[in-house]
Amino acid sequence: MAQISTAISTANKTASTTTPQTNSAMDSPNAVPIKDDSLDLERSFEVDLITEVKVRNQVENPYLWKVIVGIFVGSLVTLTMFALQQDGCSEGSMTPCMPQISLKMNRGKSNETQELLSKMQDALKTLSIFAKDFGVGNNNNLVFEDIDQLEHVSTFEEGNKFMFNYYGYCRTGASTKGETKCLNTNGLNIGATMIYDLGNQLAKLSHVSPNELIDAFLMTYGQLVSSLSSVYKKHRANIKGFDDVDVTGLLVTERLQGFYEYSKIMLVLSKMVIVISLIMPIILGNVILLFGVSMPYAAKTIEDIDEHHIQSPKGTGLLWFIQAHLRRVLYLAIGLFVWETLCLLAIMSLDIYVHWRLGNFEQSNGIFNVSYGSGFYLLPIIIALCSGSMFFFILVLKKRWA
Repeated sequence: MAQISTAISTANKTASTTTPQTNSAMDSPNAVPIKDDSLDLERSFEVDLITEVKVRNQVENPYLWKVIVGIFVGSLVTLTMFALQQDGCSEGSMTPCMPQISLKMNRGKSNETQELLSKMQDALKTLSIFAKDFGVGNNNNLVFEDIDQLEHVSTFEEGNKFMFNYYGYCRTGASTKGETKCLNTNGLNIGATMIYDLGNQLAKLSHVSPNELIDAFLMTYGQLVSSLSSVYKKHRANIKGFDDVDVTGLLVTERLQGFYEYSKIMLVLSKMVIVISLIMPIILGNVILLFGVSMPYAAKTIEDIDEHHIQSPKGTGLLWFIQAHLRRVLYLAIGLFVWETLCLLAIMSLDIYVHWRLGNFEQSNGIFNVSYGSGFYLLPIIIALCSGSMFFFILVLKKRWA
């Protein structure tokens, strides 16, 4: 403030030298009133000088610089953590699988469930033998690296562990000899993912193109679940002709249809988070590059910053756009922070709901054990980073640092 006081006193001395001439002219009885602009000029000079000193003080404030750089680094860490979480359960990924939900196949609690699973496994073994004997074995264009490991389709074997994520799933068990096999699909569509795994194994046994067989299986599965779910909903609505239908077994199809719908929502939300996480470091990096730590003062006194920084923008491209539209860019950044946090909270809520639904199914028959994966436990950390960056960003914009 000493710099401001010195500058103002100098301005007052300059203005006082012109004051006597003005007063002597006004003492004359025939004098015409003349508008004195010296005070307005003096005030304008003081405002400009104060603004320049405040901006300079901001640039020299080490704490403010650390906060803004911390926000920028936080946005980069958020992007990295979420990207690694999404990519881990995909085929060919270089990072470990961090699933949202994990399932481990069991024998079942009741005798009826155990008998049903035994019949399913026997049927799959028979189908596997048929696929081996009648498959197209002379197709040299198809390469299956793990064909020697497969003896039969083992999707529902006891001990198999499935790890589901938004963009894929991984399976490990006796049939994979302890290795983790990952494939790309909408992993959190639980029922369709199991059919995907079954079709993939059957295609490798029969030496046919996996994509064609998997697509056929998924299309049949989708139509069947959709039809049975429609019957269940019509029964619940007491529509004539469906009110006497026994829907005891159709409740499962209703839940499978629900998994499909929830998985689509989570897939869209995860893509939105990735896009926002890519945009935020770009915006913050360019703002820091252009204005240093003068950015926070701009939100309070944007006109002064405009006058001293961007009254005649030069150049083209993103740097020029941010420079010319600073106010809008700053509030856009806040809006993106808020939207990203809401998307992450929605994803976490849907994960909890899907886990709860699977948990109810687990308690009723004990075919599998369901648990949260490491990717789910990583979500609160990502949300904390995102919301913390948003809080400090708003704090920086609202507080006067000069």
